[in-house]
Amino acid sequence: MAEYEPDRDHELRLLKLVLDDEQCVDEAREAFEGMLEWLKDAPRGHLSAKQRAWLEGIANKLEVDQAPVDNSRVPRGKEVAPAWSTNLPKKPPRRT
Repeated sequence: MAEYEPDRDHELRLLKLVLDDEQCVDEAREAFEGMLEWLKDAPRGHLSAKQRAWLEGIANKLEVDQAPVDNSRVPRGKEVAPAWSTNLPKKPPRRT
């Protein structure tokens, strides 16, 4: 089953919004600038779960406008047997 893939564009946009806010604390600003530079340099990079949670927590605290993102996994659907497997005999024929 595939892992949840975070949205890289959302992370970049949220980092820029938090950095543009003047109420952002200096220590957090330095960390977020580092994260932003790293994301720009790594073409397939994503924030870790802890980094993302911290970023979203700061964004909520600063009341930065952010689009809702669903982080839940999609439930697995009903298992469907292929058509060819339903026509097979249940037991092999007996030897006489």
